[in-house]
This record gives sequence, structure tokens and C-alpha cells, in this order.
Amino acid sequence: MTGMQPIMPREGFAFHRTPRRVYFIGFNKTATSSLAIMMMASGVLSIHSSGNGKLFGRPESEQARIPHATQHMLANIEAGRPPILDLEDYDAFMDLTVGPTDLCLQFEAFFAADPNALFILNTRPLEEWITSRIAHRRSVKQAARHYKLTADQVIEKWRSEYHAHHAHARAFFAKQAPEQFVEWDIRSPAAGLSKFLTSHGIPVNPEYYFKIRETGGLFLPPPLRAIIADVNVPIEAGPG
Repeated sequence: MTGMQPIMPREGFAFHRTPRRVYFIGFNKTATSSLAIMMMASGVLSIHSSGNGKLFGRPESEQARIPHATQHMLANIEAGRPPILDLEDYDAFMDLTVGPTDLCLQFEAFFAADPNALFILNTRPLEEWITSRIAHRRSVKQAARHYKLTADQVIEKWRSEYHAHHAHARAFFAKQAPEQFVEWDIRSPAAGLSKFLTSHGIPVNPEYYFKIRETGGLFLPPPLRAIIADVNVPIEAGPG
């Protein structure tokens, strides 16, 4: 991102607090960059993976306080603290990964700490997801080194976790909070996702959803004017 010019917010734009937080509990490589941009452009202050302060809307001086958001969440979980302790100013979270560690698998910890929140299982067909994950930087090598597995074993681990995670999320929320959960296939129109969020008081514009090939370099669509580099966009107070 060296040399990237700030993208100024559109006139009159302000982030607004939402009546409840939103957690996207799909794995990485399930449109998380596209979802982050849609949420941010709709005025919902979001954290995508490590934070991405230069792209996703907060000054670098603030990002320095929490230099790596998902590492901070992992440390909170391991210490028995609420996962988003010190990150409460953000209202949406996606791409919950720390290297090869998938925090989305621990969605029950997020629910326990934030039982009023919405949970979205963003997903795609298994083999499409595996192919995309293999192509993502050094994902296979990193996971193989971390878990002391061969490349083939890593891929089988991912397949197993995919099936288990989907089954667990469906069963858990069907029992605990069915109205706060939706499963969304990224091949589907974003209007369906927008309808779910809007019904819970979080208006999101599906026109800001763009398919992005993040693996080859992030592309910011020209119509987008809400993503900023180093300009502090005001946050309007919300309900409660």
C-alpha cells in the first residue's frame, strides 16, 4: 500500500453505532474483504482480520493501540476475557484469523460475551473454498509448519473443520438464538444479507458489495467513497 492516496469519505458521511454487533463467522476466503467494504461503506465501523487501519477506516495512531486485532482477540480468549475486550468501539467483525488459527471456530465464546449480537455464517462450496485458500499466500505451508502436518494433511484438516464448523454453527444457533443467525452463501445476491441486517436495525446497502480478488492484491471499486486512510470520520451515537 506504499504511496496509496487517502480515499476521502463522501460528503456528509459518518459511521453510526449499531443496535447490536455483527460477527461474520465464516472462514477467510469467503468474501470477507468484500463484506468489510460493504459494511464500512454502509457506515458500520468494522474490523477485518488484523485491523487493516490504512484501508478500513481508522487513523493509524488509533490502530497502534491494538496493532493486530485478531491476535488481541485470541489473547483475550486464551486469558478467559471477552474476545473483543478493548475493541468495543467496533460493530462488525470478519475474517477472524490469526495466521493458521481460525477464531471463527470459537464463535461460542463471542456469543457468550455478546449474546445480543448477530452471527452470519458466510460460506461457499467446500472445494471452491479449498482452492481459494490454497492460493492465498503461504496458507498451506504456514499451517503445515504450525500444526506439524504435511500439505495433504493440512488440506484434509481444513475439509474436516469446514464440515464440523458448519454443522456446529447451525445446531448451536438453532437452539440458542435462531433469529440472530443466518447462513449466507457468497454466490447469493447481497440483497438477502442486507434484508437480514436491516430487519435488525442495521441498514446495509447491497450496492456496496463487490467481488474482490484479494489474493492478487486488493482492488477498491471506484464508486466506493467511505473507505479512508488517515481521515477521522465522525461516529454518530446510536441507540442505547
